[in-house]
This record gives sequence, structure tokens and C-alpha cells, in this order.
Amino acid sequence: MTQTAVIVTVIVTTPLWFFQISVIIFLMYHRYRKHESYCTSFYLLFTMLCILDSFSEFMCFVCQRMIAFPSVHEYYLNSPIISSILYLYSAFSLYVQCLLHLFIAVNRIWTVFKIVRHLPSKLGRLGTFAIAVLPFLPIPLLIPRFFHSAEFYVNVDGSLSLRYRNPGIQQYQSTTSTCVIFFTAIPTFILEIFTICKYRQLLARIRLKSQIVTKKFYHDYRLLCQAVVVLVMKVIVCGCQALALIATLCGNTALFEKAITIYSYSCNVLDLIGPVALVIVSRQVRSDYVAFWRSVYYVKRTLATVAYVSESNGRSKRSLVKI
Repeated sequence: MTQTAVIVTVIVTTPLWFFQISVIIFLMYHRYRKHESYCTSFYLLFTMLCILDSFSEFMCFVCQRMIAFPSVHEYYLNSPIISSILYLYSAFSLYVQCLLHLFIAVNRIWTVFKIVRHLPSKLGRLGTFAIAVLPFLPIPLLIPRFFHSAEFYVNVDGSLSLRYRNPGIQQYQSTTSTCVIFFTAIPTFILEIFTICKYRQLLARIRLKSQIVTKKFYHDYRLLCQAVVVLVMKVIVCGCQALALIATLCGNTALFEKAITIYSYSCNVLDLIGPVALVIVSRQVRSDYVAFWRSVYYVKRTLATVAYVSESNGRSKRSLVKI
């Protein structure tokens, strides 16, 4: 990736990254204030996903953007511990992201069945427990990588790429990542297609209900649409990872570098598209988000005005004392 491409990418992604952070703050505030609409399992999973995506975007900047500048090459080439930690975290982040997308799909279909029938409370508690242990589920897949170090190496064109010194572990990494993406994307896709069909069946029945029930139904349906948009990008990332695996198995370095470049851009979109899609498809979230940041701006402006008035009054009193 050239320096110009890196600069353009940073200019484009940085505002989206700050927007993602603003959505995280908005969701965490409403959850802290116990607002009912934002205390659901979906928003818990979505907030976890956004936080992980933000860290992933920062790690992407460190691992894939900064290495485009030759001035930092010596540091990266001589820091195998840092390289190993970065590579390990990138895998952990990817695996947890895939599981979160799958859990969100399960949550959406759970919401549909709750509309249709009463579900046992034990299943709800089981889901809560699964969310709590979710960040620890990928650790067994990462254990073989704990004992091997990764390093940056110089490509033919002078750029840097990251890989494990042991070819077997590098192949294990590519195979495991592809399998995790594939075997979570397929059930996620099936669940969300089934959920969409279920929502369409319920649409006619829900219209006959009260306005409150209808509003909640459409809100849940829009949340499903947001998940589908993110899923499309995940399928693209899955294709890029599969291409990287093929390149690794065939020993084609040029194809591997191209696949990783496309994979990098795709991951950027996947990391940042969630909050944008949520605010666009959900009118309630959009209005609440705008109202929240307007209130924050109003409070800051009010505090600044009060401080200015207090300072002016203090100056006036000092002037009177002098007179």
C-alpha cells in the first residue's frame, strides 16, 4: 500500500471512527441511565461489537497503515514481541467479531419467537451466560500461536508484511481464520434469511395490533436490516480470507499480498459500517442520537455561558472595590 493510499484511507476512515466512538458513548449512556429501549441484549451485543471494532481499527492503523512509511521500518523489523502481540490480537479480534455477528443473528430470531409465543426464562438466562463468556471462547484456537513469534518482512517492492516464522503456524493461522469466518457466516446468513421471512409472515398480523406493538415490531425489523448490511461485508471479508488461504497453500506470495490488501480494506469497512447502518436504518436511534448530542452541546454551551457571566460579575465586583 502506497503512502498516498494510506493518507487517503486515514482521511476517509478517521471521521467514521470518531462517529463510531460517538455512537458507543451514546449507547453506553442510555444503558447506564436504564433506558428500556437500549437495555436489550441486542444493544449489549452491538455495543460490545462496536468497542471491539474501534480497537480493531486502531490496530489496523498500527499494523497496516504506519508500515507504509519507511521511517518506521527499522522499529517494526526489530520488534518481534510487538509483532507477535499485534498478530495475536488481530486474530482474537476477528474471532470474537465473527461470534458476535452470530450471536446478534440468534438474538434477532429469538426476538421473533418472543413475539409469537412465550419462551422459557431458562433460555434467556442461558443466552445471558453465553454473552458473558463469549470473549473467552476463541482462546483455545489461539493457544498454538502463543508459542510462536511473528515478524515483519520486507517484500520485493520494499513494503512490509506480517507473518509467522514457522510456515506451519502461518498455514494454521490462515486455515483457522478462514474456517471461523466461514462457519460463522453461513449459519448467520441462514438465521437472518429465516428471520426476515418470519418477520414478513408476522407483518400482516402485527398491523392489526396496537400502535405501540407495531412500532416495536418495525424497530426490531430495522435492527435486523442493519445486521444484514453488516453481514454482506462479512461475506466479502470471508472471500478475501479464503483467497489468502489459497495463496498460502499454493505458496503464491504475490496473490497473498493482493488478498491481504483487499482484506485490509474490507475489514476497514466491516469495522466501521455497523454504527452508520444502525443510525441510517433506525429512525428511533437516529432521533435519540441527535437529541443526545444536542443536549451535550447545550449543556457545554450553558456551562460556558455561566462561567463567562460569573467571571464578568467577579471583575465588576473587583472594579467596585477599587473605586
